[in-house]
Amino acid sequence: DENLRGISGGQKRRVTVGEMILDGSCKFVCLENITDGLSSTDSIKLIQDLANTCHEGGYSACISLLQPSDDMVELFDKLLVLTSEGECSFFGPVD
Repeated sequence: DENLRGISGGQKRRVTVGEMILDGSCKFVCLENITDGLSSTDSIKLIQDLANTCHEGGYSACISLLQPSDDMVELFDKLLVLTSEGECSFFGPVD
C-alpha cells in the first residue's frame, strides 16, 4: 500500500539535515554526500535551502559532494578542491 511504505531515503536525509540545523546548539555542520540518491532538482533544492538557512541563521556548513553539477557549485560561497592524494588543489570563492 502506497500510504504504508514509509519515507524514502532522500526524505529521511532531508529530515536529518533539518534536525541538525534546528538544534539550537549547532552552529556548524559537516555533511557528507547528502545529495546521493536524490534527483538533480531535489539536490539543488536541498543545497539552496541549506545555504539560505546558514546565511539567515549565522550557521556554517562543510559539505562534501562527489561530482556536483555547475549549478550546485554556484550555490556555495567558497570551494575546496582536493587532489586524489588529499592535497589542496584550490580553496577560495566560487566566482
